Parts: sequence; structure tokens; C-alpha cells
Amino acid sequence: MITVVTFAILVFGTVYGRVVFQITPTLTISEEYTDNFFSTKDNKEEEFITAYALGFSAGILDANKQVYLSYSPTYQDYRNLDDRDRITHILSMDAAYRPTKHTELAAQAYYEGNSDNNSGENRENKAVFSGKTDISKQTSVSYGHTWSDRFEQQLRTGEYKAHTINTTEVGASRKFGKKDILDVTFIYETDNYDTSDADGYDKFEPEASLTYWFTPKDGMTLSLGYENKDSDDEEDSETISGYAQYNRNVSRTFDWFLKYRHAYSDTTDYTHHIFHPSLGFDWDVSEDSGVTAGVGVLFHQWSNDNDDDPDPFLELDAFKRFEFSRRTALTFTGESSYSSSSDDASSLGYNISYQAGAQLEHQLMKRLSASMFGSYQRIEFNETDQNRTDDTASLGAGLNWNPLRWLQFSLNYSYTDYQTSSSDREDYEDNRFYFTMTLIPETPIRPDKTISRSEFNDQIFADGWNR
Repeated sequence: MITVVTFAILVFGTVYGRVVFQITPTLTISEEYTDNFFSTKDNKEEEFITAYALGFSAGILDANKQVYLSYSPTYQDYRNLDDRDRITHILSMDAAYRPTKHTELAAQAYYEGNSDNNSGENRENKAVFSGKTDISKQTSVSYGHTWSDRFEQQLRTGEYKAHTINTTEVGASRKFGKKDILDVTFIYETDNYDTSDADGYDKFEPEASLTYWFTPKDGMTLSLGYENKDSDDEEDSETISGYAQYNRNVSRTFDWFLKYRHAYSDTTDYTHHIFHPSLGFDWDVSEDSGVTAGVGVLFHQWSNDNDDDPDPFLELDAFKRFEFSRRTALTFTGESSYSSSSDDASSLGYNISYQAGAQLEHQLMKRLSASMFGSYQRIEFNETDQNRTDDTASLGAGLNWNPLRWLQFSLNYSYTDYQTSSSDREDYEDNRFYFTMTLIPETPIRPDKTISRSEFNDQIFADGWNR
């Protein structure tokens, strides 16, 4: 956090006096209703939360530097849980800086100013620093660190717990042809709970991949990775995985592929081989947009009594925005994966996961817009004694109205249905309504930024608008 704030101050100090500096006050009043505040199957509790926020934002922009700062002291009034009434100081920062022609730096920070550990409520303080430097026209290096201090509902048990995640990533990329590229990355990550927990871990993960095209139509991709994870419950693991993929080019943005992947995991209690042939296509629209899909089978070989039967597997990695007109757009996201252990529930071991979602936006009138979304997540933990499966479905809709340039209203609804086969957690359903009124005298200066894939996923997979 200190590094990120220092970065913002340096950028701010450099640009101040050479560009327009704007401070914009904002008044927001919101009402939230939930019919199942603690996310339980039975004994549901309703709650109304009224919030009053007086915010201030400052923006500074020029060709090489962008800084957007905001501060919002917020008073939250709980109708039933009076002991939770409080003032929260919310700070956020988004900055980008280009110190030289060949280096780009970026930083983001969000501080909620709330240290209360209350069941039923999530909180997160987060700081991100990232950078990229071009060594030459063909070679670049990237680097970054993410710090996240969270209090949230644990996937494994459903209990609310505090923990801190630190992730450091460095990488290098070398292009030696029009589409030929060599990538190398290294990740080191720790997840530390306030009290020792089976889901805490340290891991390091190097990976290298090479894509080479023999002809304009025929190419191959080779990848090799290694993961070493030390868990707090002493259930340590080592995983070696890699794949070989034949690529056939059809058009400038479309390829089909034939791939074989192999993974080997060695844990404290067993070893596990995965043999994974697949066939699919890759539609590459842009750097952050495209669709990769394939069908294949996972053949397992366990050293213990786990089932060696094959699992069909749908390979999916998709993010695409379809703009049907100036008034209507549809955004779709989807992912599938399998891993020796989940970062969200490290102690549950090997898992297969799927998630997909979409959001439709439509401009009804000049000052009135509507949106609706749906998402579905499924995680299968095949090592637990229960052979556990978690399913989460979410639906939502919203209206935004700007009757005046300085006045905004929004009304949103979300529904979440969580089902699990685990005896450690409860199924639950939750309905939430949000009404917000915002008074803002002028449009704040801030970078024009299209929502990223990670931001979009956070929005529709985290109980809809419940963040």
C-alpha cells in the first residue's frame, strides 16, 4: 500500500501545475435490502442498510500521466443490527505513468477503512502495482505485485475469516517472428490467515511456453509448468504439467487446434496422473477479447483408491462484447479449468471448475438505460470423502436514470442460489435490492477506461451487484 501511494504522489507531483486539476464533491444516499443477510438455509434474517456518503474526487490527466483519487466518508445505518452502525472512510486510487518511451507503470489501490470482522459482510483492502518495459522491439519484461487484505466467507466451511494474499509476478516475452513467441513467467504467492487454517499456503510457480509457426498455416505450441505448494495443514504438493498443441490457421483471427496435455501431482498422501487429449478452436479478437473452446476427456490414474474412470471436459476460455447497435450490447464470459488444488480452498485438493455469465445492456431512452445479467458456477472437488460439488446461480437486473446532468438514480436487483453436497456448508437463497441516488455537480476527470475482463467477472460472479 505504501508503494502504491508513493507512486501516486510522485505522479501527482510531476503533473500538478501543468494540467487542469479538478476536485468534484459527490453526495450519495443508498438503501440496500436483503432477505437472507447471513446466507443461511433456515432462520433467514432480513436487513435494511441505509448509507450516506459525501465523496470527493480529484483527477489529473495528460499524455503520459493519469491519476484519479477519491475519498468518501460513509455512514451506514443498520435497521436491525444497530451495533454495526458506523462511519467508514473509503479511499481509492487509479494511476498510470509512462516515465520513458519504453516503460509503462500502473497502480491501483482501494482502502475500505473498516476493520470490523462481522459475519454476513465481506470487505477487502487492495493495492496493485504493475509495469512493463520494452528491452527491444522484440523483447519485453513485465512485473507486478498484488496485496489483498480480506474478510470474507470461506468456500470450504462457509465461515467468515480474515486473511491476506500477496502475489508477485515477473515475466519476459520474446518475439522472433510474425506470430512466433517465447514467454516465461514466475509467480510467488502466499495466503496467510489470521489464525492457522488448512486453506493457508505458500506457492511458487514457474512456466514457459513457445509458439512457432512452421508455415503461414501450420504451427505448434509447447508449454511446461511447475507448481510447489506448501499448505498450512502440511498437505504439501508438487505438480508438473505441460501440453503440446498443433495449430491450423483458417483466417487472420481464427485457428483450430489439436492438443494433448499431461499433468502429474505428487502430494503427501498420493500421486495423480491426468492424460488429456482435446480438439477445439481459437477465435482471437483482441488482447483481452476472444473465444477458445474445445472438447476432450480427462483420463485419471491415482495411486490410492480414487476413481480412475475418465471425465469428459469442456475446454472454455471466452470473453467477448457484442455491440449490436449504439444502444444495445451483450458481454459474455466463460472459463473452465482443473487443478491439483484450488486457491480458494487449498485443502480440498483436486477440482474441476466451470463458470459462465452474460450481461445485456440497452439504452431505453436518452437518459434511461437498463441491464440484466445471469451467471453460473460449478466446482467439483473429487478428492474429498463426500465427492463434493458446489453450484451457484445468479440473476439480476437494473435501471439507471439521469433526469438531470447532476442527478442520478439507480435501482438494482440480484438473486443468488447456492447449492452444495458438502456437510460443512449450508445451501442458501438470497434476494437483494439496491436503490441509489447520487448528486454530482460536474463530470469528474478520469481516464476513459473500458471495463476489463477481471472487473466484469467480479461484477457478475460475486453475488451480482453485492460489492
